[in-house]
Amino acid sequence: MTQRSKATILPGDDNPGRKDNFQYIERYPVVGSVAFQTDVVRRLYEKWRRDGARVDAWNVDNLDSDVEFRPNYYMVRVLGDGSFLYQRNGREVRRLVGGYQKGETFSYTDQKQEARTLARYFQEVVDDRLCYRCCGELVTAEGRKSFESLDCPLMDEHGTVVATIGALALTEVDAGR
Repeated sequence: MTQRSKATILPGDDNPGRKDNFQYIERYPVVGSVAFQTDVVRRLYEKWRRDGARVDAWNVDNLDSDVEFRPNYYMVRVLGDGSFLYQRNGREVRRLVGGYQKGETFSYTDQKQEARTLARYFQEVVDDRLCYRCCGELVTAEGRKSFESLDCPLMDEHGTVVATIGALALTEVDAGR
């Protein structure tokens, strides 16, 4: 099953004037089997399906000790009312997004359009209780690159989504649209 048929492009996702590194993003709910483009995203999805979506099943220390995965993962805490907190992000994530977001909050009411768009996206992951795969383009010091990411909801013992775990990686696909 291919994910292309259910793409969502939020306002601001296709905007070369964005202030962050992302220039174009397509978002897909992950349903059925997916041919992921990167090993790190595939591994995250396999772990989420195998270990479940309970936040207590995700030992962050184990993720930190996974040398191959650690640079590419991030965790976002759900604060409620459309607000979120970057809890962790790996070295490669920081390089690709253009900064260190750990400890920063973002919400529907943020002054930056990119932050409002990101909050709407994470709220969709929370509300749908599904993993979402993103594909698109970003700009790094090396130029325009294609990327793939995955965001998976994590729930507490009551079934409330309290965080998301994600992975971000460059793909081998040329970024020329």
